[in-house]
Amino acid sequence: MKRILKGSLATLVCLLAATGSGFAQSKEKGLEYIPTSLKWGLMTPYPMDVVMGKRDSSLFFYYYEKPTCDELCKSQIDERIQTIKDLRPEMQRGQIAFVFRPLVATEEEARAAMSFMCLPEQEVIPRFMQFLKTNDGKTLPVPERFVDTAEGLGIKAADYMACVNDKARWEFYMGHTNFMEKDIGRNTKRRVWIHGMANNFRSDYLRTFMDFLYNTPDFKRATLLKKILPSDIIVGEPDPSKVRVTIYMAPDGEPERSFLNKYLEKFVQVYVNSNQAYVVIRMFNWYRPSSQKPAEFMYCIPKNYKFHMLEQVFASMQRWKVSEETDPSDMLLDLAAFNGLPKKKIASCLKSPRTVQEVARERQAAMDQLKIVVSPVVYFNDELTFVRNPTFAEMMHEMRKLEAIRTLTNKAPVK
Repeated sequence: MKRILKGSLATLVCLLAATGSGFAQSKEKGLEYIPTSLKWGLMTPYPMDVVMGKRDSSLFFYYYEKPTCDELCKSQIDERIQTIKDLRPEMQRGQIAFVFRPLVATEEEARAAMSFMCLPEQEVIPRFMQFLKTNDGKTLPVPERFVDTAEGLGIKAADYMACVNDKARWEFYMGHTNFMEKDIGRNTKRRVWIHGMANNFRSDYLRTFMDFLYNTPDFKRATLLKKILPSDIIVGEPDPSKVRVTIYMAPDGEPERSFLNKYLEKFVQVYVNSNQAYVVIRMFNWYRPSSQKPAEFMYCIPKNYKFHMLEQVFASMQRWKVSEETDPSDMLLDLAAFNGLPKKKIASCLKSPRTVQEVARERQAAMDQLKIVVSPVVYFNDELTFVRNPTFAEMMHEMRKLEAIRTLTNKAPVK
């Protein structure tokens, strides 16, 4: 990893602290995969940040949220509350902490967010989430209505209102909102960010990510990287003498679509078509219909049509602009029929419980064995090479490195 992956703004950003008790000294292997470019100002909480947990924690989960909440947002609040509850043991041990920043674009929004930001630190996130559960998606919180709450928590009314009207804090949060929107982009409400990578706000994801850092897998021993699965999308002819490029990716992301069209296509032309490499693509979907259903759809596509249909799915999902909670199955089946594939047979496969179970099983295996919680992830042979979208030039550089090793050792790379 060398730079942040641009994509959808998330509700949570997980960043490794530049310093932390015990973590950095004992977990150096996991740190090898953390890009230096991510050691920006978010690495350690600022004094104005609200921290739920210990400020000297080893890992910080940066949680961004608007001070209003629509129906989709409200449907996810309980899951977020449960995630924070689930991670309390890690918070108490100083392994992780939540850093909360409101997403505010105007002074009006910033002042409204101070309704909660000026409460005691450990109260901010729980009370903010409770407010969002009953919000209509439009009405901003009014600080004056929370004065009694502040006093009940031991804060004098005058001190609370002074904090609410502190324009320096408004500018701090507006500045970070602008940074997130400009440099990362915002076009989804269900993602979280782990080291700049798209993810879900779920305790199992976040624990898997922590496990990746604390107990980095030995990829050379990972059996998943050494075998071909029935659902794999194979580009080129598998051969032990070639470089094996394994890619885990979500089937509905803009960054993945861009990577497929701009860089992977050229890599195939240069290295796969010349028999120097072959590519294994595996679906790693998120827990939402717009991602799960395309992954199950690809599972049902006949082997010889998989790569072509994957390109079609990415192009169509962008054109359809379906929301994350929309099931695109009917549109996907029409797409299959348009490409001359047996619609009824694929529809039957798509509805089969076995399909759902197999896709979920393969996905869980990737989380368990490889600790994958982000997309895309790229392996060259048995080495984790990129945890983001690599450019063609970067992939070419990896191929040249492997060729240099092959030349020096006068034997094929270990598979």
